[in-house]
Amino acid sequence: MTRQEIVDITDLRNPTLTPIQQQALAGAAAHPIQFTRAAILDAARAETGLSDFGAADFMERLDVWLQAVGEDADASDITRINLHQMCVRYAATRLRIEDMIRRHPDILKIKIERPIIVAGLPRSGTTHLLGLIGADSRLRSLPWWEATAPVPIPGEPAPRGSADPRWTRANQGWQGYDALLPYMKLMHEFSPDHISEDIELQAVNFSSYLLEWLAHVPRWRDYYFANDQTGTYAYLKRGLQVLTFIHGPNRWVLKCPQHMEQLPVLKKTFPDATFVITHRDPVASIQSAITMSCYAARVFRRRIDTQGYLDYWVDRYQRLLRRCVDDRDCMPPAQTLDVYFPARDFRRNAVPGASPTAYPVDNFYPAGLGDIGFIDLSGGNYRLADSSPYRHAGTDGTDIGADIPAVERATCGAVNGTYCVAPNPSGISVILILAVMAVVAVAFAVIAWRRRRRGPASHPEAGKGLSPATRNSRR
Repeated sequence: MTRQEIVDITDLRNPTLTPIQQQALAGAAAHPIQFTRAAILDAARAETGLSDFGAADFMERLDVWLQAVGEDADASDITRINLHQMCVRYAATRLRIEDMIRRHPDILKIKIERPIIVAGLPRSGTTHLLGLIGADSRLRSLPWWEATAPVPIPGEPAPRGSADPRWTRANQGWQGYDALLPYMKLMHEFSPDHISEDIELQAVNFSSYLLEWLAHVPRWRDYYFANDQTGTYAYLKRGLQVLTFIHGPNRWVLKCPQHMEQLPVLKKTFPDATFVITHRDPVASIQSAITMSCYAARVFRRRIDTQGYLDYWVDRYQRLLRRCVDDRDCMPPAQTLDVYFPARDFRRNAVPGASPTAYPVDNFYPAGLGDIGFIDLSGGNYRLADSSPYRHAGTDGTDIGADIPAVERATCGAVNGTYCVAPNPSGISVILILAVMAVVAVAFAVIAWRRRRRGPASHPEAGKGLSPATRNSRR
């Protein structure tokens, strides 16, 4: 890595606030909020015009959330407003999910078939792996704009040819967040099309370990560990069924580091899934997590307790790892993959639509998939055309991206489960190969037939080693 690629954040412990950060903190302090269950649920009802939240067991968890946040003396006013808005959003999303299921009960019959689910330590490469797999258009992933608002607002105008209003709102939120914390996009992006964790759908049931990333909430952590998460994973599946109903396909690619400590529940909820577990040096992962948290703390915390972050997250990572190791044997070997991320060398990749500031140097950033130069993008032929600027541009002189013939041979029939003949890498017709084999077989058969007609005595060695009687019987 060159010096130009390194961003030095020299004020993690004692930040120097930008004017935007100062204004945001002052504005939040001037608007105290009512952090109660009634205030949150009433706001969700007013926003949606709905009143049926479904099963009421979530209210106890919401109460623990609010109590835990209330005990966090170092949470800034921005954090309190942010968490209040999130709770209202989750409650409103729950109302809309339950309303859609009430109007379309067959949603609950939709099968979430053979999802690909990524788990692994936070900051261990799960997001990059999710993005790589999610680029396959045959799979369904969860972009941030849809994760934060999975159900469209009935009657909301969407002008022809314009973006979905939910995308527009997510983009506005991201622009504000980026202005407030400009380095965050180098650590964890939240742009509208960025593929999100499925934790957003778990949070609609007011559970998951999400709250631990947003505030210091040991009360919630202990409650979470003391209670079975089967119901929350069932609600995750409920949300996926609603999203699949809105538009398919129904083979999902999902991810959440929390799955590491919920492997039995994950397997129970999605028994036919393919489970992918990423591995990275925990020390490097924790360093990355604490750096990110300390940077964001300049606006989300009243003081930056670096030792507190270290103590909390070392313990939290240990819990994730221990439970993953303890429960790893419950995962079906044929459905489970382990992916290791050693020191990486990320060069000569084409990353469509990405910002060059988010990646190391010596990569390419086409505007979209259509600018890469596939032979037939819409038809699913992802080989590079001769005119593609990325032909032979890899570090080894081959085409950038996957070895498509090798991928097709390795995955032939894997997506739809039907028999197929993998493409022949030599380009020779399979029919021609079979015809040649048939000709060779006929030739050997003719040779064998002629030898039988001529008899064994015609060979100078025929009959040697046999008794006279035996030789006479064969004439």
